[in-house]
Amino acid sequence: MVVKRAVFLDRDGVVNKNRPDCIHNYHQFQFLPGAFDAIIRLCQNGLVPALITNQSCIGRGWVPESRIRHIHATLQQRLNQRGGGFMNVYYCPHNPKAGCRCRKPEALMLRKALSDYKAAPSEAVFVGDNVTDFLAAKNARVPFILVRTGYGEKSLKKIDPRDPGLLSVQEDLAGAVDFLLR
Repeated sequence: MVVKRAVFLDRDGVVNKNRPDCIHNYHQFQFLPGAFDAIIRLCQNGLVPALITNQSCIGRGWVPESRIRHIHATLQQRLNQRGGGFMNVYYCPHNPKAGCRCRKPEALMLRKALSDYKAAPSEAVFVGDNVTDFLAAKNARVPFILVRTGYGEKSLKKIDPRDPGLLSVQEDLAGAVDFLLR
């Protein structure tokens, strides 16, 4: 297995617990077991993580964009305190009905991240829990790892396990990182 240079992570359901509404502040941000340490391990092993996340709560008027930026800045600060590296965040702020090109399953966020990281699709991997994550990865030609957390179990029923874009299925982000570091 070739270690990938850039590791793109969906946020809700992969890094933190999904909520029935949305996360309004950092105090509501609950890491899934092992996820925080998994991100630290990525950084410490020379891999560059980035979050790729739909945040329609902004476009719906539920949460101001400044609060979402604060959540991500606080996350970055915690990573830095534990020896993690810098983690870029790419998010779509639009309402799902806006018809934008950045909302997953569209691939604009992934393509922007690939460009910023100067990485070819084959030098990256996207870890997600949702069919929309898988389709965004396919659209960007980035290999995909499905985790069973979040919507992963439901998504597994909708994704053909023989699809060449599906690199692996893992229990959680920690398992995906173990797989990548083998």
